[in-house]
Amino acid sequence: MSKEDHLEAIRAARDRVYVVAKHTAQQKADTALLRLTGPHVYFKQEIFQRTGSFKIRGAYNKLSRLDPLVAKRGVVAASAGNHAQGVAYAARALEYPSYIFMPETTPLAKVEATRDYGAEVILHGNTLESALEKAREFQEKNQLTYIHGYDDWDIIHGAGTIGLEIVEDLPDVEMIICPTGGGGLISGVALAAKAVKPSIRILGVQAEAAPAAVESFKARRMVEKNVGPTIAEGIAVKMPGKLNLAVLLQMVDDMVLVSDHDIADAILHLLERSKLVCEGAGAASVAALLASKVPAAANKNIVAVLSGGNIDMHTLSTIITRGQVKSGRFLQFSVNVVDAPGNLKRLVDEVSTTKANIIEVFHNRTAPDLPLGYVKIDIIAETRNRKHAQNILEDLRNLGYTPKAIM
Repeated sequence: MSKEDHLEAIRAARDRVYVVAKHTAQQKADTALLRLTGPHVYFKQEIFQRTGSFKIRGAYNKLSRLDPLVAKRGVVAASAGNHAQGVAYAARALEYPSYIFMPETTPLAKVEATRDYGAEVILHGNTLESALEKAREFQEKNQLTYIHGYDDWDIIHGAGTIGLEIVEDLPDVEMIICPTGGGGLISGVALAAKAVKPSIRILGVQAEAAPAAVESFKARRMVEKNVGPTIAEGIAVKMPGKLNLAVLLQMVDDMVLVSDHDIADAILHLLERSKLVCEGAGAASVAALLASKVPAAANKNIVAVLSGGNIDMHTLSTIITRGQVKSGRFLQFSVNVVDAPGNLKRLVDEVSTTKANIIEVFHNRTAPDLPLGYVKIDIIAETRNRKHAQNILEDLRNLGYTPKAIM
């Protein structure tokens, strides 16, 4: 297909997908991020899309173009979560049965949401690849229709509607940053945006634990890489799609990797400063900005795509806690004191005078390293910042205690 044909297909897809999808807003980034990156960064908020991610666009575009007589038998997909929800939602809207295969490690929130959209969910294996293999077996055995998550023109064109919205809402946009896994999002966005505005730059971002798309882009050929543990499970694939890689090599200007620490920092930053909840994959674009991985970012009109917001609450809680520790707003320490009446109260009172907010106190008489006649007291407290936490420990030392910081 020519560039013009792709653009026409994306425009046609927009007419279809708006039956279920929304034209999402572009919010200017918070002040703290703008100070780091320049004054013109915007968030494309697909986190507020139906099903919580951009995947509904491609899924509905694909399913709405199927032969109804064939699709009525059922559609099958394999996904770590967002594609699953998109297919389930689209299938329910079109009254098609859906069977979704998901890794057993998929966050519970995504599993339950997929079931709530009416799909039959089958958990299999520990990786997306193992779930995909099982899904293919099931599809072939039952003669159903398989819906690929990214290596399909209808899926790509559905995602491309995001690119149209970006360039229409912000005609002066100079760069779009896209989270990248298999390549469905970035290839669609690149096809749409570059067709309308050839000068625009497209940057892909992938997690270090799943670098196949980046390495394929750099090598200019398909590279398969094993996937390691990552909080960005939505973009953790062994290799990009064939159609997607062809678009990447032709349309994408650069690709970078970010660590899970970078992604966690971005999730926390978006939550605290912009009140936006993103999952790991969805926050990858902002992670690249915060980690200074975006070439010549200053003074450009940049749109960072927040591709999904379906984060597991346990993961989010862990990220918040670790972020508090990292910034010095969460202090855990232990102190050995003589096991005598009043000593626990005295220690707690001393900590309280430092204006720390004590969250929990643990009293341990059985620790194996305790001297005879002593008790170990563990305290968890909220603090203002790292300096405040250090001052608390120093004040306790000046009072004769020997506090040992744990976090």
